Amino acid sequence: MGPRGAEAVGREMRHAPCLEVLYLTYNDIGDSGVEDLLRELRYAEYLEELHLFENGISKVGERAVMALLAEHPPPALHVLKGMSLVKAAKKMRLRPRGKASNESVLETLRERAAR
Repeated sequence: MGPRGAEAVGREMRHAPCLEVLYLTYNDIGDSGVEDLLRELRYAEYLEELHLFENGISKVGERAVMALLAEHPPPALHVLKGMSLVKAAKKMRLRPRGKASNESVLETLRERAAR
C-alpha cells in the first residue's frame, strides 16, 4: 500500500463515517502515510480501533501523530495498536491518568479537548 495508499484510505474515511475498526498492518505506510491517514480521522467519528503494526513508523512519525491527535482527538478511538503514544505524550508534557498506555493518552486528549 505504501504512503500513497494510506493517504487514499484517509480520504475515503470521509465517505465512511460509520467505520468502527481499521486494520492496516504490514502496509509499509511509514511516517508520511500515517500522518496523512491521521489527518482524516476527524471524519471517522465512530472509529474505535486502529491497527498499524509493522508499518515502518518511526519515533518522529509517532510524535507527528501525537501532535495531530492533540489537535483533533478522535471521539470514539480507544484502541491504537502498532505504535506508542506514551513517549510522545511525555515530550508534550501530557500526563495521562492511570497506567501510561495509548488508551490513557487518547482519553486524556479527549478530556483536554472537551474543556
